[in-house]
Amino acid sequence: MKKLFFGATIILLGLGLSNLVYAKELKIGCVDVVSVFNDYNKTKDYEKLIDSMRESKEKESGLIEKKEEIMKMQEKVGLLKEKEQEAQREKIREAIAEYKNIESKILNELKKESDEKMKEIVEDIEKVIKSYSEKNGFDLIVNKSVVLYSKSEMDITAEIINLLNKGYKK
Repeated sequence: MKKLFFGATIILLGLGLSNLVYAKELKIGCVDVVSVFNDYNKTKDYEKLIDSMRESKEKESGLIEKKEEIMKMQEKVGLLKEKEQEAQREKIREAIAEYKNIESKILNELKKESDEKMKEIVEDIEKVIKSYSEKNGFDLIVNKSVVLYSKSEMDITAEIINLLNKGYKK
């Protein structure tokens, strides 16, 4: 008897709570975060900045000259005698190792800079989505890339891109 009473109570509670869940209609939107990220003017500007930083660092470090030097050394190897070829190959290996070391340092510096910039962009996107959601009464905004289906009316990607680019000052 106790089991029957307990089971009936659980069922009634479940039915009562399910009515509460459906009492309010949720306003849901979806955003293609990848498109927002790529179409945000700040992202494009930061990509240009990182590219120019890479070029500048390559020039400063002599990486371009090092690459040309290695290529010239490789061209000369075939013209040398066998004993000289091995010595030249060793010089080439050392030059390549030095080149890779310099390149690795540059890439690490740029990655750190890029990560900081990307974090800033993601924070901007999150702020705008939150503000837009609160202003327009959305209960839930989901990333379109994890949604299998949604009506096109639910997609607010264009509005988010617009707001981000309006608020962005170089």
